[in-house]
Parts: sequence; structure tokens; C-alpha cells
Amino acid sequence: QLFIVCAYIALLFGISMWVKKRADEAEIYRKLAFTDELTGVFNRTAFRADLEKRVTEDPKTGVKKLLPGVIFMFDVNDLKKCNDRFGHENGDIYIKAVSGALEDTFHVDGRCYRIGGDEFCVLMNQTSQRDIDGRLSIVKKHIDDLNKKGFVVQMSVAAGYSLFDPEKDEDPDAAIKRADEMMYSNKQAMKNAIYH
Repeated sequence: QLFIVCAYIALLFGISMWVKKRADEAEIYRKLAFTDELTGVFNRTAFRADLEKRVTEDPKTGVKKLLPGVIFMFDVNDLKKCNDRFGHENGDIYIKAVSGALEDTFHVDGRCYRIGGDEFCVLMNQTSQRDIDGRLSIVKKHIDDLNKKGFVVQMSVAAGYSLFDPEKDEDPDAAIKRADEMMYSNKQAMKNAIYH
């Protein structure tokens, strides 16, 4: 009878180890599905999933409402020039450096995503204008610090942001469009500053 008990315990232990291994594998696959391979930040799939969570529906009326928050859009300047002149290895270093600067700035209360080759965005819950301006200043300081160390090109990042407006925005895409427009305007201003 002791043998049967021991065998039963061994069987239960084996099953629990098998379940744990499958759970660990599932977690690994989940992370891979939502993580950008190069930078380790969240990817576009995770970004879209998190955007969907920002839209709530009133169970009684069925009316959809957008949760308040802010979206930052960032674009890495001169990445193509870096890749063409100095190779994709240096381009990858540039992307990872910018990613690190954004993570250092927002990791406590925001989520950073790489949504394109040279595009990043950050989602945060509602915050003040002072905090928004402060975060953008911190990102600029991080980039300035990276440039002091020297790199094959001058690192810079164009930035834009927009508040999700539950009164005006039916979905997050309206706020994304405003943030994108601000970012591209900032990018153009940076180019004009260089050539004038």
C-alpha cells in the first residue's frame, strides 16, 4: 500500500511539473507575441490590444466611452541615413538607444511600444500638461546624453502627443491622428532648423 501511495505522489508530481512546463511555455509564447524582438518593448500587436482596453461600454446603454489618457508618438530621425551610410547594425544600435531612452522615461507609469521600423509610442493614463512637458524634456535629455557619448550620426527624435478626449473621440484613432500630426510637424521643424 505504501508503494501505491508513493507511486500516486510521484504521478501527481509528474503531472504538476508537466502543467508548470506548459504554463511556462505558454507565457514565453505570449511574451513573444507581444514583444518587439529587437528592443524588448511591446510591439504593435500589444499596442492594438491595449488600445481596445481603453474603450469601455456601458452595460445598460451599450454606449462606448473612451477612457481618459495620453498617447505620445515618437519618430527616430535619420534612421535611413544611418542604415544607408553606416549599416543596419548601427541602425539597430540607434533604435535600441532610443527605445532605452523612452523606457527610462516612461517605465513606471506608461507602456512603450515599437509600432514601426522607426516609430514608437507610449500610452499613459490621464496626466497633467506639466507632466507631459516634463516627460518630453526628459526624453530630450536622454537623447542629448547619448549624443555626448558619440555615435555615427546625431541622434534625435521627433515627438508629438494627444490627450484622449472622451467627449470628442469615438475611438483612440482620433487621438492617434492628432499625436501623429504634432509629431510630423515637430519633425519638419527639426529639419528646417538643421538646414537654415
